[in-house]
Amino acid sequence: LLALGLAAHAQTPAADGKIHGDNGVTLPPPPIAQINTVTDDYNGTKIDDPYRWLEDAHAPQTRAWIDQENAYTQQYLAQLKNRPEIVSQLTALERVDRYSMPQLRAGKYFFTKRLADENQASIYMRDGFTGQDERLIDATKLSADQNTNIGINDISENGNLLVYGVRQGGADEESVHFFDVRKRQ
Repeated sequence: LLALGLAAHAQTPAADGKIHGDNGVTLPPPPIAQINTVTDDYNGTKIDDPYRWLEDAHAPQTRAWIDQENAYTQQYLAQLKNRPEIVSQLTALERVDRYSMPQLRAGKYFFTKRLADENQASIYMRDGFTGQDERLIDATKLSADQNTNIGINDISENGNLLVYGVRQGGADEESVHFFDVRKRQ
């Protein structure tokens, strides 16, 4: 997409065939997507789709084109002198504590919270509005690669039983677990 955007905003390439941008950025022309036109007929109206082949994200030719686009983007990014500062600022803005909407049961608040330095949210409980947050289920300890996430499925009315789901590696399926809040097990 960056390559397409640069090409759309670029002036005519210089005599050397390269695109010259601000701050000394110089790029070759962007990769060109192959045109393999497929024509659909919708009740007599013909619609051409020259890039239908790109819809199959797993096809070898699509993967090759995506690799070319990524390499072209990296050529651009490698020339940005202020990139480390931009990455640092964006990371600071993105990596903040995140809380889910709390659920109140018998004076206890249940919610998920991901701290700024964590990759996955854990399940917490707070006894009363001003109580301390207590981590009940620590998602960071469920897998070595921290690619396992958890979520609250249900809580009993008295707040003594927590039902939560665990998803491994972004899978659609989740395993269901029960947690006895009083016994902390």
